[in-house]
Amino acid sequence: MKRVLALVITLLMVASLMPFAASAEEIADVDGYEGKAYVIFDNICANEETNLLSPLGGASAWIVEHDSVIEDTESAYRSIFFTGWVAFDQEIKGFGYRIDDGEIVYKDEFKREADEAVMAAAASVPCDYASRYVIGIPTEGLKGAHTLNTFVKLADDSVYMIVRQGQEVGAIYKGPEDPDATATPAPEATPETGESENAPGVWLTFDEEEKYPDLFNNGHGMAADEFDEDKKCQIIAVDAGDDPYIALNIGGAIIDYFEDGVDCDEYKVIQFGVKIDPTAGKNGQLYYTNENEGNFNEGMAIAFNYKSTDEFQPLTINFTRMKKWTGLLGQVRFDGFGSTEVETDIELYYVAFFKTKDQADAFGKLFAEKGYDAFPVIATPTPKPTNTPSPTPTATPEETDEPEATTAPTVTEAPKDNDKPKKGCGSSVVCGGVLVCLLGAAVAAFGKKRY
Repeated sequence: MKRVLALVITLLMVASLMPFAASAEEIADVDGYEGKAYVIFDNICANEETNLLSPLGGASAWIVEHDSVIEDTESAYRSIFFTGWVAFDQEIKGFGYRIDDGEIVYKDEFKREADEAVMAAAASVPCDYASRYVIGIPTEGLKGAHTLNTFVKLADDSVYMIVRQGQEVGAIYKGPEDPDATATPAPEATPETGESENAPGVWLTFDEEEKYPDLFNNGHGMAADEFDEDKKCQIIAVDAGDDPYIALNIGGAIIDYFEDGVDCDEYKVIQFGVKIDPTAGKNGQLYYTNENEGNFNEGMAIAFNYKSTDEFQPLTINFTRMKKWTGLLGQVRFDGFGSTEVETDIELYYVAFFKTKDQADAFGKLFAEKGYDAFPVIATPTPKPTNTPSPTPTATPEETDEPEATTAPTVTEAPKDNDKPKKGCGSSVVCGGVLVCLLGAAVAAFGKKRY
């Protein structure tokens, strides 16, 4: 009887573990790899691995500039290639691709030998293993929009989506229209400004001096110490040199205007209304923090390119494919230029957040035409009416004792983060304890295995 009971308990333990077991094909991002890792994304090519779509070595900036979309409405591209190299602290088994939510396809030819320069760069991480990748994804015959992603498999059979600085190494392939796709109906009428579907969800405008006194933290080679009364914009001075930047405390500055802050899961696109001197530089970079990660790092950064004009331009940055653009936004670090050889100014008119890039593009054109009138008007709350005073009594009131002063109420301190109630599921503590016991017993019975 005891043996039967022990067997039943063992079977129950195995059954309880099965839904939680990690598959060998469970996918995470390279950014989430717990060991040492490094990723470079060099080129995007069409039809052949040497036929460049992006500038040589400039795939990251090119894909951002094109909003991660590869247009092929004429079916000119039979395949799209993504090239670069990766380094890890364990052996690299191979590379693969996936179209939409299909199976990952691995091919030996995607893995290429790393040259001496790559191995030297990998050693500086430090990583002992490095490989180049040339991942070709067939696109011939694809209709409509499809998501292309790339993957690396390591010696322990763990699989990671290849991500460079928080951005997926892949693209949205947009082929000819799919005749079977359902067309989106056109809007019946264009709403008036202020109620437009293209209006920003959250915004900061610099039409008044010191409107947001705690917004700017002057950084390296950039300072926001001057307001232009005539142009109605914030002047950001930029020194000559490498890597100039300034931080904007978005999360703290907007709280009086938009109490809920910027929800990155809802607002995927940020737009800066700026004027620049195009001779100062062509591109820059934006870092950000959120409620999950409070420090600027390379995994939370995106490159951008300016238009070559000294007129107003909407600088639109699309975070739709950035994995870590999530939660409430904290700060953004605006690296105005990678480097500049001249002292220059950036005129900043607004910072606005949108749900889609199409909305941002439409609003940028509207601001160029109407200026600050393009922004919705925030209604001023109607003050509560005061009580009508009672008429003055005709009789002289009797003299009363002076009332004692009322003790001022005690101010309650805002709860700290670690004082907030923990999220849970009622009986999760009990369930978790049982699960831990089962896991421990399973390891003892079956041996430790890493998936």
